[in-house]
Amino acid sequence: MHIFTKRNIIRILMMSALVYFIVQGCVLVFKVNEKLYPQVKQMAVIEASNAASMVIKKAVSTIELNPDECMELTRDETGDIIEINYNTTKMNQIMSECLSAAQSSLDAASSGKLDPNTHMIYYDGGVIYSVHAGYFTGIALLSQFGPQIDVHMKIVSACGGELQVKSTPYGINCTLLEIDLVITTQLLVLTPFLMTQTPVECRIPLVIQIVQGKIPDYIIN
Repeated sequence: MHIFTKRNIIRILMMSALVYFIVQGCVLVFKVNEKLYPQVKQMAVIEASNAASMVIKKAVSTIELNPDECMELTRDETGDIIEINYNTTKMNQIMSECLSAAQSSLDAASSGKLDPNTHMIYYDGGVIYSVHAGYFTGIALLSQFGPQIDVHMKIVSACGGELQVKSTPYGINCTLLEIDLVITTQLLVLTPFLMTQTPVECRIPLVIQIVQGKIPDYIIN
């Protein structure tokens, strides 16, 4: 037969109270996480995508490019353009250099290291964005309170690329020739509240040239 002394009763009450507060604490953390998760995810994905796009553009800007090496215009006796030849070998070489630069810059930025192309450190410790949890309450007075949420990004796939060439009428008897490089990659976005993947696509104009003279419709189309 158990005899419940005053000390035992106090111990049981303390243990019960401790269990109660632990359970309530877990419920509170779950509810807070449930409320914060979609907001943190949206913010983190946007910031990581913007950061990656910025790093890619800066990396590509370090590549020397001569537009005249990418295309050659052939004109007739009247000065009209009758043929456009694109130097696919040179264009593919440029794309390869751009992808290599973008990859190395992204790797450096995600680790907080010196960028080998621009010789800059974009993010100290690889933290691309920081915000206090109070920011997500929508109350200005609380925006600087609560634990700090740091956003990190990791590159989970090699950069891929595609060159897109188009010609469009521009003004009177002129044509706008464009060569765009579309770079894609996959990011792993990390915060204390989530870990999610998101694709990133960055369009970079490599050549924008206005040429005078009539171009055959089959070239424009």
